[in-house]
Amino acid sequence: MRKQLLLVAASLALWTGRAEAQDVAERGRVHGTPLPPAAREQLARDPNAYEFERALKSELVEVRAARARLRARGMNPQLLPARQAAAQGVAVQGTYRVPVFTLLYANSGAEPYASSELQKKLYTGPSSTLTLTQLYTEMSRGLVTLTGTVHDWIRVSQNDVVYEGSDNGLKAGLLGPLLKEVLDQADKTVDFRQFDADGDGYVDFVGFVHPEKGGECGPTSTNRNVWSHRWTYAGATGGKEAYYQTNDGVRISDYVIQPAYNCDGTSTVDIGVFGHEFGHAFGLPDLYSTSSANDGVGVWGLMGSGNYNQSTSPAHMEAWSKVELGWMPVTTLSRSTSGVRIDPAETTGAAVRIDIPPAAGSSTPSGEYFLLENRQRIGSDRYLRASGLLIWHVDSIQIANTRRANNVQNTTARKGLDLEEADGRADLDRVAARGDDGDPFPGSSGNRSFSATTNPNSNSNKGYSSGVSITGITETVGGPVTLNLEIGSGGTVLTYWGDVNNDGYISTVDVDLLMREAIGRPSGAASLPRGDVDGDGRIDSRDVLILQSYIDGVDVSRYRVGKPTTAAGAASAQRAPVRTEPVRAPANLIPGARP
Repeated sequence: MRKQLLLVAASLALWTGRAEAQDVAERGRVHGTPLPPAAREQLARDPNAYEFERALKSELVEVRAARARLRARGMNPQLLPARQAAAQGVAVQGTYRVPVFTLLYANSGAEPYASSELQKKLYTGPSSTLTLTQLYTEMSRGLVTLTGTVHDWIRVSQNDVVYEGSDNGLKAGLLGPLLKEVLDQADKTVDFRQFDADGDGYVDFVGFVHPEKGGECGPTSTNRNVWSHRWTYAGATGGKEAYYQTNDGVRISDYVIQPAYNCDGTSTVDIGVFGHEFGHAFGLPDLYSTSSANDGVGVWGLMGSGNYNQSTSPAHMEAWSKVELGWMPVTTLSRSTSGVRIDPAETTGAAVRIDIPPAAGSSTPSGEYFLLENRQRIGSDRYLRASGLLIWHVDSIQIANTRRANNVQNTTARKGLDLEEADGRADLDRVAARGDDGDPFPGSSGNRSFSATTNPNSNSNKGYSSGVSITGITETVGGPVTLNLEIGSGGTVLTYWGDVNNDGYISTVDVDLLMREAIGRPSGAASLPRGDVDGDGRIDSRDVLILQSYIDGVDVSRYRVGKPTTAAGAASAQRAPVRTEPVRAPANLIPGARP
């Protein structure tokens, strides 16, 4: 119980003190519809308005805690493939069920369509378009199953205008009676306990679908329909009730309300917005500018405007979000490497991370890195503007400082997550640019290089050269991207205890070389002294055992294995990455001594 309370408390602290409008305003901006005055006033009074309170944020909090434990053992959790990440608890995983209640007003006509139609479109299929379940199974590589039940239409007692008012239902207190009436009827037959995946005593969140198109579709002069949004039951009731208490012992706080129809007023609502909302439920921030300063990651990420790329088949989350949730492994390259191969992010591909070193004369980590991913028109990404290599410039300090206020992207000159657009036009620095076929490498511009002298360049956000040069970027459409990486004097190349073959990784190849030396069959490895991982001045079977244990994830942090060999490197606290190789050393090198 204490652990659960701590996780809940941490998740509640994940986003507080908002100063910006987020999705409720973005949906209007997409359709050219201004946010109703009551909503602007509500946000001025309460920057946390139109946000989830808890949802599934504790899942990501727990994952972060598990990652911290692994790092304390000298392991890099980002190197783990999805299934291994799940086994170690460093990935969001499991089955999450969300109930959806379709509602009719007293003055509504017949049901817009059978609730079973929406059930198929969101969850179970068969559907002519991608389901929400399929989208998250695809993005998480099978770790997450989103499912739920779309319940039959429930008719409420009042006409639509009673709940909508003059501000599209966004004024605090307007929707409370509507939600309560629907939940009162549903509570007679629905067991809400099945919808509390994280066990915090609250339904993770509830979906409502009203029978019209959304108020965000406009025009404001005639369309008073409920504006799509997420919020809390307390917000909907104007603070009169903190939560809805079900008959099953669990409470309801967070909800999402969406229209039955797209803005054309005839086609069934698509999954794009639902997909974006689930990302928020897991604790991800918006990756567009919530102050309308720029377009953030554009259509290249579900948490940007990728849900509008093609609403029936939204764009995947970009690499940073997938890595954050533990759904995509990362290979960190710290030295020049030719022929780097990156497989498609939509299938089995890992992201490639290249850290930007500290400024000259400083030992303070920059907090910046490049994150490379190969995006192809596969699965839900089939409608991407183009395919190829995306180079993300990640500023982890900026993200940490702005995430809680949901303004990660609001400073155009220093976004938390900036796409290095291959054509050099920086279109995403403008509002409503969204992204185009010139953004990936090589893309429509044919750009195959990224360095200190190209446009865009590989400099740090602080203006100094990162020393990173990427050349020979080649794409096989539908397949891998290959490139050559050179890390020059701008970077600090670290060497690690245990990296016997000097390839930048600790792997079973190093174990094999070290074992040969230990049994009197010299390997000739140039960096053999780094094999003295216990620091006793000699190479023996104990070093072999420690090295293999480090690879296997055993806590050997009391030894120097995996630590930088230089004092300057040690200041960065960076650990050597592990790479799994087909070569395996014997496990019983010291009988009875293996942890």
